[in-house]
Amino acid sequence: MSRPALAALFAAILAVAPAAGQGVSAMPASPFEIPQPLGGPIIGRDGRAITLPNQTASPFSGGIDFGLSGSQGNTDTLVLRAGLDLRYDSPEYLLYANLLYILNQANDGELENKGFGLVRNEFAISDGLMWYAQGLFEYDRFRTVDQRLAGHNGLSMTVLKDDAQVVRVRAGAGMARETGGPVNDWVPEGQAGADYEYWLTGRTKLCASADYYPDLHDLSHYRVRVRAALDILIDPELNMWLRLGAFDRYDSQSYGSKRNDLDYFMTLLFRF
Repeated sequence: MSRPALAALFAAILAVAPAAGQGVSAMPASPFEIPQPLGGPIIGRDGRAITLPNQTASPFSGGIDFGLSGSQGNTDTLVLRAGLDLRYDSPEYLLYANLLYILNQANDGELENKGFGLVRNEFAISDGLMWYAQGLFEYDRFRTVDQRLAGHNGLSMTVLKDDAQVVRVRAGAGMARETGGPVNDWVPEGQAGADYEYWLTGRTKLCASADYYPDLHDLSHYRVRVRAALDILIDPELNMWLRLGAFDRYDSQSYGSKRNDLDYFMTLLFRF
């Protein structure tokens, strides 16, 4: 092939290459630069999104977890568990929301029907110290106290934070109102709690949270709520995780119901 023909072929390749690259990713200026994606994060081998030099990490994060099982025939059953986690985390402000719903049916009858919702806002005061306000709602059709609405506020502090783990503690007070029990009125109560997050590896994360709510009129009456989950990355492209967890609820004054309820589960979690 003659030199003019080679030159023409090379020019045609240069003209077509940018257009062909538009459907995949923008070409780097040199072989040593990170390609710029047209949309969506680049997932590294550790399962975490890679932040490009011209990008800033979003303070928003969250996930939806879902579990379902059932049968039809001689026995008709349905077990449904759905949860939602939302989080906004910045140096000045932290918003955390957690929603949970569980339904268990057998032969057209209900065995479980309960829900849980928690929203907490934290505002920075000084380095590591924050003021928080939270709202809580609980529903359980099969407990004597079938509904509870509560609000609390106080101080929280980050006592440990490094590349692998975070520990936060909090203490405050508020009011709670129960329905179904003998006292259908607002009752003052305290709060003491802690959150723990630990990355065992780049693909495995452990989270735990515990809260203690004593009745300020009678300290022998109190509630304890403990949640824990182990998340394991199973598909980086879909950002899909396997979640193994437990949720324990203890009421010292249950008014005829059992004092302790423990839920344990295995679900799929899709993070965003």
